[in-house]
Amino acid sequence: MDAYEREYNTSLRLQQWMDENNATQTDILDKCKRYSEKYGIDISKSLLSQYVSGKIEPGDKRLFILSKALDVSPVWLMGYDVPKEPEPDIQEEKNELKMLLYDLNRDGREKLMDYARDLAGNEKYRRK
Repeated sequence: MDAYEREYNTSLRLQQWMDENNATQTDILDKCKRYSEKYGIDISKSLLSQYVSGKIEPGDKRLFILSKALDVSPVWLMGYDVPKEPEPDIQEEKNELKMLLYDLNRDGREKLMDYARDLAGNEKYRRK
């Protein structure tokens, strides 16, 4: 099986996580609170119930919140055959940058990209 083939779905992964952690949907919501508040993205009881039942799949932002709260890889949570463990910290920063970019208008995105290019071009800020 290809390492990137989708073998399961988010519903099955949430159920698997709850089984492995002897947890309920309420436990998941409690874990999500911190990240929901930090990023301003709410996951309601009704919405989580629909994710667990398989009626709907979470969008990128809510998938990010769920993966952070459950300490699992978002790709694993989507159902792909990848390691469950979250990727290194740089992945969290990439996800946060994506969310910030999504919220910016065209001028804001251009300004952020210009700033990032300036930083990347400065030896002082480059990885050694």
